[in-house]
Amino acid sequence: MTTLSPVKTFVSYSHEDRRLVDKLARHLSPLTREGLIDCWYDHRITAGAEFSATISQQMEVARIILLAISPDFIASDYCYNVEMKRALQRHAAHQSVVIPVILRPVHWQGAPFARLLAVPHDAKPVTEAANRDSALRNVATHIRQVAERITIEEYCKRRIATLNVATEACPELERYLLGALDNLDDYESTDHYWDDLREQAGLATASTRSFDQQNVATTDHQRIKQWLRRVFLGPPAIRPAAALFVP
Repeated sequence: MTTLSPVKTFVSYSHEDRRLVDKLARHLSPLTREGLIDCWYDHRITAGAEFSATISQQMEVARIILLAISPDFIASDYCYNVEMKRALQRHAAHQSVVIPVILRPVHWQGAPFARLLAVPHDAKPVTEAANRDSALRNVATHIRQVAERITIEEYCKRRIATLNVATEACPELERYLLGALDNLDDYESTDHYWDDLREQAGLATASTRSFDQQNVATTDHQRIKQWLRRVFLGPPAIRPAAALFVP
């Protein structure tokens, strides 16, 4: 059975911002309870563990890295020169998605992460919001969207791996499938979607018709369908790509 793992999420922050980061973690707790993310920051380091090594290990497996931006973050050599530098390297290599979270006002526009879309909305610092909970809810909403997209991509990769497709064809099929998810309106019907999938992958009709019936847990089907409906804003009956995930 193919199961979906929570998206590893790493928080890089200055200890001066610990209270705000704790509050952010509480806003992310619904995503954790759903099994969508596994949020980690250094408060989870246990006694006797090597501090720097543990942080490095967690960052290296994270698919989402949150940079908790504040004056203290920018001033910290470790946050700025070690964690942020490595985070951006992983982002450039498409190993992680880096999301700057602007906690407190600071001039960050010339920083290396400035090219990335920052949250909350309009990169307004959390502490300047009329309601901090509303600002952190906005942050959580953005993180949910990214985590759902990563999960869908991972699902596609795993489903492709179950098909009888030559190894060298897998990257092309993956790109096609993800492209189709991004361009659903190009398809007038589910049949057109399957026809294109067969043509691109060189699969027999039976292979594509059973694409969604192999080695997938029922609970995963439900989660994927819910996410697709929310991400792509349309009922599955008229959204061809949703057919990929219907039992």
